[in-house]
Amino acid sequence: MRKVLIPIFCLGIVITAQAESLYEQLVAFNPNWQSYEGRVIAQEAFDFPSDKEYIQTHLTHVLEILRSNETETLNCAQLQKRKELIEVLDAYKERGLFPMNYYRNERIPVFIDEHNTHCAVGYLLKYTGYDHVAQRISEKNNYAWVIEIDDPVLPAWQQFSGFTLEELKLIQGAYDYYPPVAVSRVAPNKTEIPQKPDVIVLNFEGEEVEEPNESDLLSVWCYGEGTTDVLHGRWIQNYRNGIPWIEGYFENGKRTGSWKEYYMGTNILCRTEHWRNDKLNGVRTRYDRQGNVIERITFKDGDAVEKVNYDLRGDIKWVRKPLDSLTLETEAYSLSGYLLAKGQEQISNPTGRLQWFQDIELTALNTFAISERDGAPQFTHEGAPIFANQLDNTGAFYVEQQNPLVNGMPTVVSRRVPMFQSTVSQEPTLVNYIKVGAWKYYNEYSSNSFIASAKTSKDYLKKDFEHFGIMIHEEMKNADVECLQRTFDSLSIQYEAGMIRDFKGHAYDNTPHLGFIIDYVQRFSLIHYLDYGQNSVEKVIRGMGELDENGHRIGEWTIYDDWGRPSQYVKYVQPFKEEEPMTGSINEEFLMGETTR
Repeated sequence: MRKVLIPIFCLGIVITAQAESLYEQLVAFNPNWQSYEGRVIAQEAFDFPSDKEYIQTHLTHVLEILRSNETETLNCAQLQKRKELIEVLDAYKERGLFPMNYYRNERIPVFIDEHNTHCAVGYLLKYTGYDHVAQRISEKNNYAWVIEIDDPVLPAWQQFSGFTLEELKLIQGAYDYYPPVAVSRVAPNKTEIPQKPDVIVLNFEGEEVEEPNESDLLSVWCYGEGTTDVLHGRWIQNYRNGIPWIEGYFENGKRTGSWKEYYMGTNILCRTEHWRNDKLNGVRTRYDRQGNVIERITFKDGDAVEKVNYDLRGDIKWVRKPLDSLTLETEAYSLSGYLLAKGQEQISNPTGRLQWFQDIELTALNTFAISERDGAPQFTHEGAPIFANQLDNTGAFYVEQQNPLVNGMPTVVSRRVPMFQSTVSQEPTLVNYIKVGAWKYYNEYSSNSFIASAKTSKDYLKKDFEHFGIMIHEEMKNADVECLQRTFDSLSIQYEAGMIRDFKGHAYDNTPHLGFIIDYVQRFSLIHYLDYGQNSVEKVIRGMGELDENGHRIGEWTIYDDWGRPSQYVKYVQPFKEEEPMTGSINEEFLMGETTR
């Protein structure tokens, strides 16, 4: 059990005393709690099993403060963003993945650690699309309190977030010291991180013990078989006495055979994988906490050749195979085996350091395997680790990319990427999969297809394409077009960077064809302007309507404003062929139609 100790400074002598109350424990975690003494319920100090529970307790009480603070001075946008970020912070607390302090043997703030795990404030920056700011802060002020951070964008982001500076100072915390390798025995939390395997037998106090019997293997912390410092045989790291965590085998220093990982602190199997000559070979299987298979990745000589994700709640099995370094061939099946859709996806890898199949939360075994493969950490003379690669294990909600000149101005496009999450735990994705090119969706001919009545376009898509109909309707700006009010055997849809560009519905009596106008819209953002010196640019759908067999616009078209709201309805009196890409504002003369509102 963790005992929280408070340093007391007196005449240059540091005296350590055990906290007697929850309030003292909170102050030890973040001194800014001293301003909230009267708002913390009087309770005795807790015995925390680990630093994770300590951090979660801090955030639980922070959330109580945030939800009860006055907000009269905030405008509507700030109130909405504040409410959203409070819920994000609550989810971050429940998820329980926090930075590790490898830097100093004391409790200090860590904005982003060596595994690219963000602190609470850094995570909120990342969630709102400003991970580049979080990364920049990490490079300059990684071990500083918020009040000491001098990044020019942070004050503007603080206004945007709806939080006060005092609240951000309270949200932050300081993290206990963790040694990066098993042979470091000075930190109380060393049992909570995956250790670098070594030929050694240690108990949970970090002391060497004699060779255990087979029945005693769960009572040691780390156990590695081998001779002359070369691992050969079994490697085990247990989480606690009687609780397994990671176990596998080595042959002459190289991972070989079957490896297992359990959910941290439980006897529940999380993952199995197979190695030969230090390369993954065979199927890596991941389970949820109920024992259901949620992922299978097939490896050949270290390369992933197929990935299957099981979305148990959505009743979808995603099958992905790499075509090249950027493109995947993807098929979606119902869990009963019916082919629902197929097409290609493009890999969006914001960090550039991950492989195409790493779209779910990295577990301890995965982190260990990749860090060992790509380079174990090196250490400076001050003891700070330098990793050969940094693993992004917190997810990316936005993608930023350079965009061609718009109105003569170089821009950066920031847009939300649709993420196809395929695990029951719904963890944030790392590598995003974005639909590109031609996709085909198939009528499922379920009981709903033959029985359900339908009147609107949404009704028809929902009954015939049970798994994807609602999503497609939303992608088409929720259009209720008369030509879509029918049953289709299949749909052919063209995507451009995740956005629908062309739609054909294949029916026995007709094949309606819809087209879409894609445009770039400039938006002013104080944060973006401070950071880049220019407005942000987003890609949006500006128009939608029917096309004839030659691809010319016919019939009624809906024109949307910069915010996606219908602003004009245009009826073409003759087929119209677009001669040049649509840019800027839309005008009636360009559309050559009759305009109504």
